[in-house]
Amino acid sequence: MKTKDEIMEMSKSELVKYYNSKEFRAETKKENSGCTDCYGCRNIKNKKYMICNIQLTRKEYKKKIKELEGESK
Repeated sequence: MKTKDEIMEMSKSELVKYYNSKEFRAETKKENSGCTDCYGCRNIKNKKYMICNIQLTRKEYKKKIKELEGESK
């Protein structure tokens, strides 16, 4: 599993690649339930502000999502 620091440094394409990797799929098995503000997470229930199953603060999450949206333009 990646660390919070590693997740925060990843580009959008790197996050997508990690999400689809055998490493991530082996650690996570089910889809999410009751999550809000979660990006690329699996097997998470009733959580907020997570990216690839790593818990972030609200501020960290908003910053990273803003960066990812900027990459899409």
